[in-house]
Amino acid sequence: MGGPPELQIKCVRSGSISSPVQVGNNVCVRDNVSIYSSQSRYQIDVTGVDPITENSTEQCQCSGCSQCGNQCDRLREVANFQSCATCLPRPPDELYELCPECYAISPDHETKVADEVYDHFDKLEVNGFSPDREYQIQFGTRNGIADVVLADGNGSFAAIAECKGAGYVGHGIEQLKSYLSATDTRFGIFANRVDKSQWKFYENRGANCIPEIDLSKFKEGVGDGITTRERLRDEIRDLKGEITAGLENQKSELMDAVEQITQTEHNLTERTSDLTQQIETLENYKSGLHEEIHRKLDNLLEEKMQRLEKPLSDLKIELQKRGIVNWFKNLFSKENE
Repeated sequence: MGGPPELQIKCVRSGSISSPVQVGNNVCVRDNVSIYSSQSRYQIDVTGVDPITENSTEQCQCSGCSQCGNQCDRLREVANFQSCATCLPRPPDELYELCPECYAISPDHETKVADEVYDHFDKLEVNGFSPDREYQIQFGTRNGIADVVLADGNGSFAAIAECKGAGYVGHGIEQLKSYLSATDTRFGIFANRVDKSQWKFYENRGANCIPEIDLSKFKEGVGDGITTRERLRDEIRDLKGEITAGLENQKSELMDAVEQITQTEHNLTERTSDLTQQIETLENYKSGLHEEIHRKLDNLLEEKMQRLEKPLSDLKIELQKRGIVNWFKNLFSKENE
């Protein structure tokens, strides 16, 4: 077989080949492949070779258009390949399968789909939001990568897009919904074709309710949602300012009240100390006053006794003269017998 040695595979032929082939022809080979591991080589046992013509059914039809005959070679030649008019719209996803070579040059390659979504986000011109690629999103302890997001500088999203290529769906829609739920983002796009009419738009209504919507509702909702979000952000900022100012005023008033209480406590402490000293002074005065009263009473009694001593002595003498004292003595002596 022709070509560089490193691209050649050893072939053996069984019987004769009915169709003539030439170097450079596209052929369909019927064969058996043998593997020789000890020699690290393959061997093809060719049982038949048929040339591939333009209308051959063996020619690559993996472009997703089973009617117009677009082939791998045609896709290589036309970078912006579109299906022919008789095949529009393109067939459903399960019929849109490409071989690796066709997928690499397909207009619906995942990178081209992501480019189209990025441009779509950019053209929305949502104030404060811009498109970004490969954005990391956290799911609890796990991280995911959203293909394209419409984000602001604070980590909020107006919309998230999950992109696949060539009509492939897989788990893409589930991934998108997970991103919307994890970030509480309202709108999302699932795109697996460059054609916007093939995109699916979703609205996150909370509680795992994420229905599909149309493009007009998506555009309107993103614009209104951002307007509302900006208004709410302004209101929250104003409210935060009011709350902060109110808290500062309350803090100032509280500090004044604490200072007044502290001063009052200090005054009370001083007053209590003064009253304690006054009480001690009164107690000392009371004790001294009692002593003075007792002393004066004793002196007065002593003075009165001294003043009564002579009259009493004179009264005793007078009583003795009259016999009254002796009468008392006799009376008490009789009572003691």
